[in-house]
Amino acid sequence: AFAPTRSGENWLIPLMKPADADAQPTSTPATKRASSGATKRTATAKPVAPMLAKAGKAFDIDDEDDWAFEMKWDGYRCVAVCDGGQVSLFSRTGKDMTGTYPEIADALAERDLTDTVLDGEVVAIGPDGVPSFSRLQQGQRPLQYMAFDVLRHDGDALKNETYEERREVLEALDLDDRKVIRVPKAFEGSLDDAVESSRNLKLEGVVAKRRDSRYRRGARSSHWHMIK
Repeated sequence: AFAPTRSGENWLIPLMKPADADAQPTSTPATKRASSGATKRTATAKPVAPMLAKAGKAFDIDDEDDWAFEMKWDGYRCVAVCDGGQVSLFSRTGKDMTGTYPEIADALAERDLTDTVLDGEVVAIGPDGVPSFSRLQQGQRPLQYMAFDVLRHDGDALKNETYEERREVLEALDLDDRKVIRVPKAFEGSLDDAVESSRNLKLEGVVAKRRDSRYRRGARSSHWHMIK
């Protein structure tokens, strides 16, 4: 069964900081980064509109046991369409970002995922191991892809599966390489504790997701709440 993890600074910083972060370049513009050549853009890939959260307040969470709490990463939303060595990355608005973040496309290609669509966020990691939006805007490295949902795998559509069922599939894919691809676990504990951890790490807030929610592409749903 899907098992969230109690988290705070001591858990999140080691989770996000790549093992070789200090050895990676930190100021090369993203648009000038070259791919290794191993990844080919999926010629037939089409943009997938991600599900969006509504702005919410603590009182929107009626029974905390019915909700999972995830950190809101300070980055760019990114849907990854993967089929073996063919990978395409799309922004929330459908812009092709594959050439902008080749290291992420290459890392996903190495996972050799068959007909799979992932939802996540591209973040730039600062020296303290915490995402920095300003570093991302400046094209600085290292980058990580925070994968937090799976819409399709091995040709099977998962959008009508529950959040917990999709998370089980996502975690079973064993994508986390502790360098470029991360699969951060949900926060176990109260909403207040989750929000406090987010503030301590200077993140954007918390996304509360109903455990029984289905994935509604392109919809801003009350089953997901962004809480600061």
